[in-house]
Amino acid sequence: MVPNARGQSIFVQHGENDTLIPVIESRSMVHAIQALGEPVEYYEFPEASHFIYWDTECYENAWSRQKLVTLSPSPEHVSMRIFSLNYATSFWVTVRSLRKWGQPASIEARVVDGGTRLDVRAENVAVFEVDMRTCPLTKADQYEVGTAGGPLTLPANANGKLVVELGPACGQGTWPPGKSRGLCGPVEDVFNAPFILVQGTSGDLAQSQEIARQTGTWMEEWEAFADGEARVCTDAELTDEDIERFNLVLFGTPETNSVMRRLAAQLPVTIGDHRYTVLDKTYEGDQLGLVMCYPNPLNPSRYVLIYSGPLHGRKLSSNHKHDMIPDFLIFDSTRFTTGDTEAAVCGGWFDVDWMPKPELTWEGDEG
Repeated sequence: MVPNARGQSIFVQHGENDTLIPVIESRSMVHAIQALGEPVEYYEFPEASHFIYWDTECYENAWSRQKLVTLSPSPEHVSMRIFSLNYATSFWVTVRSLRKWGQPASIEARVVDGGTRLDVRAENVAVFEVDMRTCPLTKADQYEVGTAGGPLTLPANANGKLVVELGPACGQGTWPPGKSRGLCGPVEDVFNAPFILVQGTSGDLAQSQEIARQTGTWMEEWEAFADGEARVCTDAELTDEDIERFNLVLFGTPETNSVMRRLAAQLPVTIGDHRYTVLDKTYEGDQLGLVMCYPNPLNPSRYVLIYSGPLHGRKLSSNHKHDMIPDFLIFDSTRFTTGDTEAAVCGGWFDVDWMPKPELTWEGDEG
């Protein structure tokens, strides 16, 4: 990730005796940034633990330095290495679409020839845009962009953005939509926008009671994590306005949650009673649960997040319930692996077209 340091001015602090994140992590990154030739300073607290942020000195160090730093908004050289479209802007360059998910994408852009030409090297990038308001290219009606595929001459659009297509973008006017910023997974991204819990009540009494218990547990865990209450309604209470405004967090199955039933045919995983089918393979057992995020077929600009079967994260602390869950995960609620995480049975990422692919899916877990 070192290319993302270009044009920045970075200050790093770490406790010498940090047992949660070993100090070698900061030391090695600082050395790599120095090798890039970008400004970086490092301060190590002697004999200190992970929790240096409990002490005033940590903040005094940071703000006394940073208040003196001003970055140029228009550097001539921009570089970036990303895995997610949620973190895909560096100064005047934004990556809008990748060719393949689960692989790094990189882009390096230089303004050359006295500001008349933009030279670009990119890997795994389908579409990127240049903000002409801050890019130091000479203002003109047409711009020359040099790429590995040859030079392009392009106009800026009405918003002052120069859009460069290096490959086909997914999901143009089709279902499902292509992955994009704010709608590219993984599961925890659902909570970066307003969301509402939808408790299934369409099953029998025992099923409805179990889903109510799970929803209540999830709400308690969220309040412990976020210091705030989550919105909640039943499947019968969900309104069209809710669908328009919120990411939906659904509990149950298509049999027990009427909202999930409306979506089921357009989801890439077939969901039954402790039975899940993905890529033509079925996983079944009372101990198996599913967590999955996906564009909401009822509102493709929002997410739907599905919890089916046993609730995930039973042994995890409230701060880490959603860590490391990919786009979808079928798990065994009776077996646990590293960090008290439920053992994976099948999981992975959806590709740029929000579809499962064998190369982005894995089975099993250690232990």
